[in-house]
Amino acid sequence: MGTKIVTSWRNSGELQKKNSQVIGNQSIKKSYRYFNRLPNPNFDSGVKLLPLRSCLIHDNSAVFRHKELHVKTEPKWFTDLWCDKVETNSGEVVGTEIYRTNEIKSSNARKIKRLDAFCGHFQPMYERKEVSMLFFTLTLANQSKMTISGVIDLVKKRCKRRGVKFHGYIWTSEVSTELHWHYHLAVCIDRINVRGIGIPSWMKLESVWGARTQVEFVRKNIRHYMAKYFAKENARIIGVRSFGSYIKKNNHEKEIS
Repeated sequence: MGTKIVTSWRNSGELQKKNSQVIGNQSIKKSYRYFNRLPNPNFDSGVKLLPLRSCLIHDNSAVFRHKELHVKTEPKWFTDLWCDKVETNSGEVVGTEIYRTNEIKSSNARKIKRLDAFCGHFQPMYERKEVSMLFFTLTLANQSKMTISGVIDLVKKRCKRRGVKFHGYIWTSEVSTELHWHYHLAVCIDRINVRGIGIPSWMKLESVWGARTQVEFVRKNIRHYMAKYFAKENARIIGVRSFGSYIKKNNHEKEIS
């Protein structure tokens, strides 16, 4: 989540890599305190322009009212934290360093927590064969006909028409180093059996998305599909959400952006 930039030991010892660790006969934990916040001098030069398809530009769109999107490839702010190494039995601080993080790393940490919640809820249901999970890749988001929320609403409607319960979703936005903007979306629905017939046509989104899409059934574990995309310290579209999810529990659904 961050970079170690200064180390000042009060007692010698090996630097731990996790929140808790046994060093010798000591059990050590990390404790963080705010120290400083400063702007990244490379932020402005790291902002890139991503052009939009002309038909997507209109005044009524909160996102696409300009001729291009701005891509943040560098964090805007650095945050420095004091990181104390605390011996858990005695409470003694055995070492201190300054730990540097930024808003992109912090966002990735929040995304991983959201993925943990999604997997923790649905993976047991999947293993009991109560639900099916679908994994979508939606390419060329800056040239698509729909937003990610529009795609999710469409999938919900298609499920409802066929009597298939929609249980939840999780998605992340990704911008590659070549400035290719795309989405990864996983949805959880009632278990369906399509053995021998492949992916049903009503699950395919290419015609409505307006660019190339892929869809496949999740096999074994949804985390294997999503974790690598959630952990990337990738670029961000300025002013556009980078992830979202909801879990439907007891007929109550709550979306968290």
